[in-house]
Amino acid sequence: MSAFLFLTSCSSPERLPYPLSDLPLPPAAYGVKFQPGDGSQPSELSFKVDLHYPSKSVLEHYGNHLETPAWTKCQGPSDDWGDIIDGTKKPAQRVHTAAHYWLGENEETVVGVALQYYSPMEHRYDWPANNVQHVSVHFGVSSDAASWLRLARVYCGAGEV
Repeated sequence: MSAFLFLTSCSSPERLPYPLSDLPLPPAAYGVKFQPGDGSQPSELSFKVDLHYPSKSVLEHYGNHLETPAWTKCQGPSDDWGDIIDGTKKPAQRVHTAAHYWLGENEETVVGVALQYYSPMEHRYDWPANNVQHVSVHFGVSSDAASWLRLARVYCGAGEV
């Protein structure tokens, strides 16, 4: 499973870079933060929504806005819900996660949307302990974006799957 593994601190949202500036927040988003990219890390928009697991309505929300000739929806192992252990938190937490990626027509821009629910390790593994969905929307530009996605087993073109 691929997942976003970016450790960033977030500031309050300001003017967002394209295409994030053209992507409206889903209804009921709260705790909105924005961390601009620095060339080595993508820009990140993060927020929370209260949704029952296994809701993917936030992925559908962004998918509807990115369903244009300028963007290609990618396929990968993180399309479906999975769970991982986040050992970077003390104590460690169980994380239910799903993500979708879109590759820009120039094959150098990527938008990724990750959904996560955090639960204590002792909670049952098949269902999160709460309904707080943590959302991270990443936007990055790199000349090897398509290669990076393929390394993560995420495929964005016809016949690549």
